[in-house]
Amino acid sequence: MRKRNEGYALAYVVVVLFVLASVALATMGLALTPAKNQETSLRHMQDKYTAQGMVEQVVAVLERTTDDITNPLSEELLTKIIDRESITITLDTADPNHITVTTTVNNTSVTAELMLTQITKTEVTEELDENGEPISITTPVGYTVKYHSYKTEVLP
Repeated sequence: MRKRNEGYALAYVVVVLFVLASVALATMGLALTPAKNQETSLRHMQDKYTAQGMVEQVVAVLERTTDDITNPLSEELLTKIIDRESITITLDTADPNHITVTTTVNNTSVTAELMLTQITKTEVTEELDENGEPISITTPVGYTVKYHSYKTEVLP
């Protein structure tokens, strides 16, 4: 008697290989998902720290500036000093010592509301006024900056 398989063994091998390949692909896909999530989380953290760093740069500039922030050109002045497209500085018209700084990096936005207090230095000169008192000169040396609020948003 003669055995006749007529190529059925090849079909079984192809089906088994297809099933094994499908299982392997599914397993690899499941194993790759945490790595993708970790990469996304890392990118969001980098964006967050970059945006927060920009806010700190604005604070450092404000602490060093001796210009009068209450004038209407100060928003332009601060923007020129910082010179970044991703930083927006808004002055409160009712209270010029209240500044809102918004920085954006990719999908991460940091908004900080700052309260400024100008620091001045008073020097007594050797010159005398009409009353015979020494003349004192007060000059601005910078600002102290206090955070009023701080908000970080990460958009999906």
